[in-house]
Amino acid sequence: MRNGFTLIELLVVVAIIGILAAVGVVAYNGYTASAKVAVAKSNFNNVVKYLATELQRCEIGEANAMEGNLTCNNYDNNSVKDALVKAFKDKMKNPYFTTKDAVTRDDTFGSNDKVGYVTLNGSVAVQACIKTECDNTDNHMERTIATGKP
Repeated sequence: MRNGFTLIELLVVVAIIGILAAVGVVAYNGYTASAKVAVAKSNFNNVVKYLATELQRCEIGEANAMEGNLTCNNYDNNSVKDALVKAFKDKMKNPYFTTKDAVTRDDTFGSNDKVGYVTLNGSVAVQACIKTECDNTDNHMERTIATGKP
């Protein structure tokens, strides 16, 4: 009569569990990578929509926009960028660096340390690098928002 498992049986079970764990880790990494790309795209689209909506508030005669960070009767491209960064402070996180805010004002774009950020530069150009290899234009999203001001 047998009272336990043989060493071979235990090794087979451990090997099967190891294979299943390896497959699971690879699948999980793929899911998290695509989730980060989706969040970066969503952040970009939310910033573009918010910016266009808030600038429209100024056009229809509101005194302030962007949660009071932008004075509508006296703004330029720089003040729009500053107000937008303040409006999103601590509200939207970079999916690749979760301790950092997603919206930043930065005149450089295209290096891998910019991945996940929604950057503002030029004449209020909203840009995002949605996955690493930021120098590859397939990984970029960009939209220029007309502010009506120089």
